[in-house]
Amino acid sequence: MHRKEIAQDCAEPRSVYCVVGAGNGGMAMAAHLGVMGFRVRLFNRTAEHLEGVRWHGGIKVEGEIEGFGPVELATSSMEKALEGVDIAMVVTPSTAHRGLASLMAPHLRDNQIVVLNPGRTGGALEFLKQIRQDGLSGKPIIAEAQTFLYASRALSRYEARIFRIKNEVPVAALPAHKTAEVLRRLEPAFPWFSPGGDVLSTSLENIGAVFHPALPSSTEDGSRRPTEISTITLMGLHPRSPSSSNVSMPNGCTSPAFSASDRCPRASGSTRATTRMETTFVRLSKTPRPTGESAHRSIFSTGTSGRMFR
Repeated sequence: MHRKEIAQDCAEPRSVYCVVGAGNGGMAMAAHLGVMGFRVRLFNRTAEHLEGVRWHGGIKVEGEIEGFGPVELATSSMEKALEGVDIAMVVTPSTAHRGLASLMAPHLRDNQIVVLNPGRTGGALEFLKQIRQDGLSGKPIIAEAQTFLYASRALSRYEARIFRIKNEVPVAALPAHKTAEVLRRLEPAFPWFSPGGDVLSTSLENIGAVFHPALPSSTEDGSRRPTEISTITLMGLHPRSPSSSNVSMPNGCTSPAFSASDRCPRASGSTRATTRMETTFVRLSKTPRPTGESAHRSIFSTGTSGRMFR
């Protein structure tokens, strides 16, 4: 079935959705939900970004999905956005997750589902910790997607384009035994979501941690000093021997270059089960290269997620 026909098969809404974030992804998701006939609220912290949606009463979408998606409420009030909502889809850079968790905590209720799209690395764990710290009284279900479902762009304050919808995106809940319930409730709107095992799997297999490593930045005196190179092994992909080519880094620092087929045998047609992945990250510091035990400590970033691990 062509995806543009899904709107006809989902004429009867089954859940009330709130999309948190009116950026490239949030606009696309809210529009798609509206086209499918679901009741949709749209939250954004900057109220002026919602003026176009309010004026037109929804979002016009084109591309893989075409039509006009009504939005019943576009607001910068988290309390109003979450009132009576069954599922909240958080569609923001993960640097916003902690702040949004604090805003959402007082208004979340029992069995309300919050899905981070995507969780990036450790998103659901961080989100749950934060809402508990900020006085959570209800018992919502926190889940995360491994990556974002859409390839999309916001064309204006009331228009979006969906270039493609991914064939399958793993989702996991925290705790893991809630994953089946989350998928059951998401399925009428998002049949592309599949079981992701647990949030450690969706976090460590998130491709952002691989292809968006920390980039060298200038120190206070303007110099760039990569002082430590660490190889991190993550479960999920199986490496082949790195190519002999190297990626040039500042001040003569180099990092092995891997092709798509090197990183994942499936990319080159192999049917072997993937097992792990190795990638190299650069540590920058104003201090000399560490020695001894401290030399084995690595610091890396998941790029767009902005989370730092030590």
